[in-house]
Amino acid sequence: GEKVNKKDRKYEYLILDKNLNKIAKNEFLQQTRFFTKNTFSVSRIIDNSFLLNIDYSYGKGIYLSSILTTYRKINLDDNKISDEFVFNEDKLYTIDWKKDGVIDRTYKAKIKNKIIPIKVDGVSGYLTRETNPAKISYRSLINKLRFYDKNNNLQWTFLFNENASRKKFRSIKNIHIKDDMAIIKLYDYKKSKIAGITIMGVDLKNGKKSFEYELDNDDSEFSHKVGEFKKYGDRIYLTGLYYPKNSNRFKFDKKLGIYKVTLNLSGKELFKGYSPWETLSSYLKINKYAKVGKGYRLSDRDFFIFKDGSISYLSEKYKPEKEIFVYIDSKSTDMVLMNFDNTFKVKDVRTIKKVRSRHDYDYLFSQYVKEGAGCVFFFQDFKRDKKKKDRIGVLGINKYINSEYSFEEIPIYSKKENYTIYPMLSKEGYIILREYNEEDKFDQIRLEKINY
Repeated sequence: GEKVNKKDRKYEYLILDKNLNKIAKNEFLQQTRFFTKNTFSVSRIIDNSFLLNIDYSYGKGIYLSSILTTYRKINLDDNKISDEFVFNEDKLYTIDWKKDGVIDRTYKAKIKNKIIPIKVDGVSGYLTRETNPAKISYRSLINKLRFYDKNNNLQWTFLFNENASRKKFRSIKNIHIKDDMAIIKLYDYKKSKIAGITIMGVDLKNGKKSFEYELDNDDSEFSHKVGEFKKYGDRIYLTGLYYPKNSNRFKFDKKLGIYKVTLNLSGKELFKGYSPWETLSSYLKINKYAKVGKGYRLSDRDFFIFKDGSISYLSEKYKPEKEIFVYIDSKSTDMVLMNFDNTFKVKDVRTIKKVRSRHDYDYLFSQYVKEGAGCVFFFQDFKRDKKKKDRIGVLGINKYINSEYSFEEIPIYSKKENYTIYPMLSKEGYIILREYNEEDKFDQIRLEKINY
């Protein structure tokens, strides 16, 4: 943003349609408060308006800490942007920086609201989700979802944590929106530790609970971690990894395998199955804790649930950093895609070869295609060009559709040619490539169709 004065910066937004045609452009002033910097993100379109998220944060890199999130609406009918606002308790509160000045006075509640724009079957508006403060004592107070129409009028309030105490309470982790239902993953806490996982359905039309299913509780054989949950028609599917009971489900070296659960719309369990790593041993050298040799283990990258009830688990071979006498960097290498049919039997396992990388993972992002019949996922890789004696960056495009896998790659970086291409997620079946050359002051985005 261009600095206008001590407090204000001028920003410009440019809105393109799905084919990269310009549909709106405008400028606005934005204040930055108390040594913070603003990070912007934009939601999906709801009734011809975008919701602009404005995050106030300080610090750098992994030490970046968010202080406050505010919102603006961009109306495409008149190409105007609203003042900043927040939802505080059950009211929309427009921020007047000249009057309010200080963040703590502007937004007094320790429990803040995250806004989720929704446009599904017969339902259009904004779901506000109370977000977790740092202290456990305040998390136990979080107990509401609220839904507002496009004119910011409160339509319903849903209570999910009514009998909470500091020693026992629930906290929302994820919300999946499909048709006219919100499917919610909740962590059940005992003191400061996660003691269970509950999946809950809420009717978006009236805020009534549709079902409640305990995936993980004191009587469970294993501890679970939910990697993905989807609704297709009258079925709800859950999948992820499972661990020894009462173990730390986020610990890298104790994963036992993959599970799948199928529910109906009333939350009745129709199927629950487990697949330990040993069931994959004919396709891959692997031990009972997902170790794949030479210090590498499978590290989660993505889970896919397809509309026929089949699932896939995508991982990357990863060796964590360690220090014995000297420091040794973390490393990552091949991707591994494990595919299961709709009865949860192993179909195949594909090891996708990739050059070893240091410090970080190479996986980028994914998208579902063909209405949930398949997926496309992307990673970056660096290969040495022996003729040019150069290290060439490539984009790996992986397609898994109707149980058929295919792969292609395109160059995205060459040190000698001095250009960089940044891949970005786009509409289904496409990818956005931003090409950048600093010396030539060249900056361009283009839409590329994925061949499948």
